[in-house]
Amino acid sequence: GQDPVREHFRIRPVVFFLCGDEICSDNIIKLNTIKNVWNITKKSPKENERTLFRLKFAGKYNIYLNNSKKLTTLFKNGGTYSILIYYNSSTVSMQVFEVVRPNSVALYWIVPQYFFSALGDTFAWVPIVYCLFCFITTKSPPNL
Repeated sequence: GQDPVREHFRIRPVVFFLCGDEICSDNIIKLNTIKNVWNITKKSPKENERTLFRLKFAGKYNIYLNNSKKLTTLFKNGGTYSILIYYNSSTVSMQVFEVVRPNSVALYWIVPQYFFSALGDTFAWVPIVYCLFCFITTKSPPNL
């Protein structure tokens, strides 16, 4: 498992369900984790619309349409996925498309980058300001 403290700093997966057929009216979509830790249920999108799921956890999910398991897939942190619901030889099928690739680096690694960037800017500006001060004091007229 993942460290729950580190898990908090990750951007969670987002899943869109898309439907282009009239089959999507009044269907129920359910996603639950393989370990049944968390699940979410919503109505399916209307024709040519979409339904948004903001997942609480990354991991493997079972996807159900009207209590019938249609798909098992892995959703990773930072990823955005679209799932197309369509007819396939008189049965309803689903296909997953990865719209935005998942994160490979956690969000909290950005904090040290800001620190070192600020530190570098400070070290760069101190000599410039010092040299400017030296120039002003040595090249100014004596009455200043």
